[in-house]
Amino acid sequence: MKRYVWSTIDAARRLIPYYILEVSDRVAAELKNRKARDQLWWYLAKKLEKHGFPPYFDEYGRRNLFWYNNVLEEYEEALERLMEEWAKRLSDYYDDEEDALWEEAEMRAREELEELPVIRLR
Repeated sequence: MKRYVWSTIDAARRLIPYYILEVSDRVAAELKNRKARDQLWWYLAKKLEKHGFPPYFDEYGRRNLFWYNNVLEEYEEALERLMEEWAKRLSDYYDDEEDALWEEAEMRAREELEELPVIRLR
């Protein structure tokens, strides 16, 4: 199983983690093969319809608003990004303690990801 972090982009252009996707090797290969952004999200929308997500296209044949502003990152990439974000937020509290800062940042980033709902796709 391969893990991805699905994030949405907020008005301030920040990535906000939304879901963890755990996918089979077959689905991971499909995701990798779908280089075009629209193809990737269309494929995921088809897989996620049975989980209650809206279809990719609305009743007028246009892309559903839900499917805009989404980002899919490999789990480790998202963890590193979140650790850097936490390190920036916490840096005022750890002036001379670089190791402690990164330890705390990693702990906070892992907690943030562990709180997300998980969707498994096969």
